Amino acid sequence: MYTGGSYYFCGGDGAVLKNFQTISGKRYYLGTDGIRQTGWIDLGGKRYFGMEDGSLRVNGWLYTGGNYYFCGGDGAVLKNFQTISGKRYYLGTDGIRQRSWIDLNGKKYFGMEDGSLRVNGWLYTGGNYYFCGADGAVLKGFQTVSGKRYYFNAEGIRQSRWITVNGNTYFAMEDGSLRKGWLYADSNNYFCNSAYVVVKGNYAIDGVAYSFDQKGAMIKKSGWGEYKGNKYYFNPATGFPYKNQWVSFGSTQYYANSKGHMVSGFYTIGGKLYYFYPDSKIMARNTTINGYQIGANGVAVPTRMARMYSMAQGYSSTTPYLIMVDRASHKVGVFKGGKGLWNNLYYWDCADGAPSTPTVGGIFKVGMKGYYFDSGSARCFWYTQFYGNYLFHTVLCYKDGSIMDGRVGMALSHGCVRLQIPNAKWIYDNIPKGTTVVVY
Repeated sequence: MYTGGSYYFCGGDGAVLKNFQTISGKRYYLGTDGIRQTGWIDLGGKRYFGMEDGSLRVNGWLYTGGNYYFCGGDGAVLKNFQTISGKRYYLGTDGIRQRSWIDLNGKKYFGMEDGSLRVNGWLYTGGNYYFCGADGAVLKGFQTVSGKRYYFNAEGIRQSRWITVNGNTYFAMEDGSLRKGWLYADSNNYFCNSAYVVVKGNYAIDGVAYSFDQKGAMIKKSGWGEYKGNKYYFNPATGFPYKNQWVSFGSTQYYANSKGHMVSGFYTIGGKLYYFYPDSKIMARNTTINGYQIGANGVAVPTRMARMYSMAQGYSSTTPYLIMVDRASHKVGVFKGGKGLWNNLYYWDCADGAPSTPTVGGIFKVGMKGYYFDSGSARCFWYTQFYGNYLFHTVLCYKDGSIMDGRVGMALSHGCVRLQIPNAKWIYDNIPKGTTVVVY
């Protein structure tokens, strides 16, 4: 009903409706006198807006007076922080949607062109980079973003290049991330530790001792250096140790690994095996080590002993000892240690079984022992059983203990393994029952 310049709505009984009403699917406010309201309506601390047709704006954006507002399900204008259609907004204390910088309770936010706050992402504005967190607030101080470390100042601006915080120095790369590890900047080398701090003074990196000045610039060294058993040689041109290359002083040669440490022990270079003395790190020449024949060029060539040593590593024993018998080369090897860690103690000549009476092959255990047994006119001393009638014992002797047949280094026996007298006695005295014996 329109009368007296105002609109009213009469109900089913003819009475004029008042206050909030829903009519034909639209919401209205009819006042306390039944008059349909338009424009701004302030009621109970809330604000509503009546459109030209008098219906309240609900569940949607409202643009009026040069500002954006959002009206909720009851038509009331929303205020403060709100999430609308998956986006976050700040609507102020008066319901006005805010844009650009917003300072609130010590935090900074940024409203984009559509009024939504930037969240969980980088923001570039005014020539600076910022990062806005899940709530839209700009991050400050040290922060980790997508696995990289950054520093944002008190205004939230991402810092670059040299940064000093609480007396510590940091360096931010072109993308703003803090550097960790070696850094080359301003014609100097620096090192940033695991906390991204530029180190100063003496500092060990990968087992190499470096020195840095008061600003963190590396002080170049030259010549030999040593740190906790690692030996290295500084390149005077760079101040870094030589790495992955030969280091030679006349005929004396060393090899520096990927960390710059001079290698020791057996080491493969370019597909060839070399040996470097553990104490001096110098490459060996013209010698035999652990069964490897090492030539004038330092290349180590495996011998029968090296093959035995390699095979031994695959066996275990219930005692700290292992005995290997190589029938082809007529050798006995005595090892001490454990599986994969056997060290060769002795490598002796022996006389194993003749072709007509070969020594049994296989894996056996040490059994009984004895002082001697007689075989015809011969006597064998210090015997140690490893399988049935197969024994380690001395070469053939006369009954008085003098040697009858002292030959070793050939296939000669009736199947036992003959050894020179001191060697047979050593096994008798030192090898426990149950020790593994491998005959191949």
